[in-house]
Amino acid sequence: MEIQKFIDIFDKNKKLHITDLKCSALAYLLGQLNHILKRPIFAIAPTVHEANELLMDLNFFLEPPEAFASGKVRGGWS
Repeated sequence: MEIQKFIDIFDKNKKLHITDLKCSALAYLLGQLNHILKRPIFAIAPTVHEANELLMDLNFFLEPPEAFASGKVRGGWS
């Protein structure tokens, strides 16, 4: 799917549910959406490990690096 299709969906629905993109592919897509839409993006990962990987990948693709984690995870603090 082209990035423009994601942008069109996001503009109509104000939310977008993306699954099955792994590793840096999701970070790349989110980075492109952030750059084009110029608005914050909220992402949830299923595990703390995957959240940390996504955070590192996002900081690679964002210019300047601006991804951050809240630090709060289910079941306690990371």
